Amino acid sequence: MKENNELKTADNNDNQLVDWLYFLNDPESDRVKEIMKRNKEIKAAYDKLQKLSQDENFRRIAELRQKDITNEKARTMKEKGMPIELIVKSTGLSKEEIEAL
Repeated sequence: MKENNELKTADNNDNQLVDWLYFLNDPESDRVKEIMKRNKEIKAAYDKLQKLSQDENFRRIAELRQKDITNEKARTMKEKGMPIELIVKSTGLSKEEIEAL
């Protein structure tokens, strides 16, 4: 009987992980809306995300952070000798932005 309970717990944990993956992939999807009806943690995360998304300062910080991550990725690719055209395609940066790194 104990083994059966362990399997149920493992299955429940796997389902929660899948729920979080759906949330992280697309928090606005219909599937996530259904998940939020039964998962209060994901609902709380969604509510927090909505609140933060409406905060202009927070959005600007997030945009700057994403830009920094993209620049670092491009810089690393450039240092490894990858073709500029591939870096442009991979990062969305312009040729001029990459050359300036």
